[in-house]
Amino acid sequence: MTVPLFRVARIDVAALRHNVGRLLAPGFAADVTGDAYGHGAVAVARAAVAAGVELAVRDDREERELRDAGLRGGITRVLDPGDDTAAALYGVGPAAARLGCRPVMRVSANVISVKTIDAGEAVSYGYTWRATARSNLALVPLGYADGVTRAAGNVGRVWLDGALRPIVGRVAMDVIVLNLGTDTVELGAEAVLFGDPAAATVDDWARPLGISPLEATAGISARVRRVWT
Repeated sequence: MTVPLFRVARIDVAALRHNVGRLLAPGFAADVTGDAYGHGAVAVARAAVAAGVELAVRDDREERELRDAGLRGGITRVLDPGDDTAAALYGVGPAAARLGCRPVMRVSANVISVKTIDAGEAVSYGYTWRATARSNLALVPLGYADGVTRAAGNVGRVWLDGALRPIVGRVAMDVIVLNLGTDTVELGAEAVLFGDPAAATVDDWARPLGISPLEATAGISARVRRVWT
């Protein structure tokens, strides 16, 4: 069975609008810098402007992108709109939980291969991980070219088939390998990198890697298809 390569970042526009409503206050502007931290600046800006919120960008290029897309609302240029507020807008970080904001981005891909290895066998470049027992492994098409930091090798965990599965071996350009232990999964099963509020939040993904949740979302590359729902 051949499984099509499928990498997607789903952007929940309803969650974004909800978050804008939770953050409305005098002087609040939606921070859409860095392509809205990977969420898509134009789409996020439209949702924010529809809610009556002004926008914050860093430079002329970012403002021009929004103007060219037909946005005519207030756009201000600032050096630091406030990290906590920006994080809460996208439903990540401690402020989001405190304010009742919802996660906006969900990144996933489908399992393209499942194999079994014996104890002592190694995986990925440099053989930094070896199985201590016979193990089932799942290959997921998310790599460092997609924004999965290489620090996630042998550290990060991905939600798959009802459990958090450890990434074993180094993160390759195009794929990661997940250890299923004695479990197995179907080809095409969805592996969620982050964005599942019940099991795999952006904060959960970022914490063991020593990065901020916004760094995690902003790092998701353009190769991962955005779908606004």
